[in-house]
Amino acid sequence: MPATLFIVTPQQVRIEYELATLGERFIAKIIDILLFSVAYYFFTYIFFELTAAALQDTWFTLYLFFFFLPLFSFLLYHFLFELFKNGQTPGKMLLSLRVVPLDQWEPKLSHYALRAIFLIPDLIMSMGIFGALFISGSPLRQRMGDLTAHSAVVRLKTQRTFSITNILKINNKKIKKITWPRLKELTDEDMLLVKETLQRYKLYNNKSHRQALQQLCVKMAELLQTEPPKPKDREKFLKRILNEYVLITR
Repeated sequence: MPATLFIVTPQQVRIEYELATLGERFIAKIIDILLFSVAYYFFTYIFFELTAAALQDTWFTLYLFFFFLPLFSFLLYHFLFELFKNGQTPGKMLLSLRVVPLDQWEPKLSHYALRAIFLIPDLIMSMGIFGALFISGSPLRQRMGDLTAHSAVVRLKTQRTFSITNILKINNKKIKKITWPRLKELTDEDMLLVKETLQRYKLYNNKSHRQALQQLCVKMAELLQTEPPKPKDREKFLKRILNEYVLITR
């Protein structure tokens, strides 16, 4: 079962996120390193071509261009992308990951600055070993930079995905009479939402998911032009919808 994190909005709405795994964060970081390396090499090459006559092949020049500037630029790359792209670098975008603060709803500049600075011990000085150890041993899968900035990296897309095959498997009870013919107007995507809401309710039977179940029942009752079910019948109501949908459309 994926590890999850709840964030409370200013409107007191609890939003559930799945935490990114070490593997996902590793792949995202490799993508960022490759993209940064290509971009830095390109701009450095252009710079040397334009200023070769003015530069001397000294240790200071080599140290500047092959250590200090790459280090500073790499930290700036992460800081600026996360700041202006809502907690995402290109690597995180490709893997649908995002940085979220834990201590408040709106992230501050300091969150992203601390995360960038602590890439030095988490990644650069330790070849990623410190970061991996902290992520593996932390309940919220946080590296040192996350812990210092009070942030976490989450998935924007759930791994508990469903296909129409999952819906077909639940049709284990014979239905002889169709109660809601209007179900044929709905789509597979609608039914996948019903299925996932039921699945989340079973896995995490808390207030947030009970409210989600209630709101879905009200919405489905409105679409089917029927009365919303009583609280004790909500699961049965949604399961009946799934079964009838399969019967009507398959």
